[in-house]
Amino acid sequence: MNTVSKKDLHHLENIPVVLETGAARKALRADRTGMPPEEMKALLERTRRLIAPQGWYRVVYVETRGKDSVEAGGVRFQSGLLNRNLADAERIFPYVLTIGKTLEVEAAGVRDDLLLQYHLETLGDLTLRLAMRGLEEHVRESFGIEKLSSMSPGSLPDWPIEEQRPLFALLGAGGPGSGPGVSLTDSLLMLPRKSLSGILFPTEHTFIACRLCPRPHCPSRIGDAPR
Repeated sequence: MNTVSKKDLHHLENIPVVLETGAARKALRADRTGMPPEEMKALLERTRRLIAPQGWYRVVYVETRGKDSVEAGGVRFQSGLLNRNLADAERIFPYVLTIGKTLEVEAAGVRDDLLLQYHLETLGDLTLRLAMRGLEEHVRESFGIEKLSSMSPGSLPDWPIEEQRPLFALLGAGGPGSGPGVSLTDSLLMLPRKSLSGILFPTEHTFIACRLCPRPHCPSRIGDAPR
């Protein structure tokens, strides 16, 4: 595991997230199911109390590039696609992001109400995506970058989930109490479960992993499905 100085690891606390009624109703398909406005209001208030969006990231420089690999910050990543995406990048921003564990604990505690459990889980996913936008905006503004793209281990076959290990090593994380407040289990599950990890990188043309993913009905899809 890499030893990461606290001064090298940026901690973004209390990422501002605006959980709007319209986006929530769309995520929950509330218009189709006829969820009353007062029920939606109560659900949003409950969700806002349960989340604590925060993120950690580093600034590291690309050192060497192989045919299907990239080395940055003393850590080697195996991915031809990542190598191509970072062809013009000198610095990258590995990150991990979470909304905390309170919401998932709350959802697990309402097993007698599967609909409520589904609503909380779905709004947790929505909140996590909104927090990701907040992290991206923070990095763009802090480092004067016009456009950023992101890749995450496990999102595509070319960069498998096993690449979580070098990514977490780069962040000085991986086990409870080490580095960021997100840990990685032996089975490569992030804890808290409502977490994201990956690499942000400057780009001229936005890279959207969803366009290469064969899952057309994924609720987190961004952009057009592959053809």
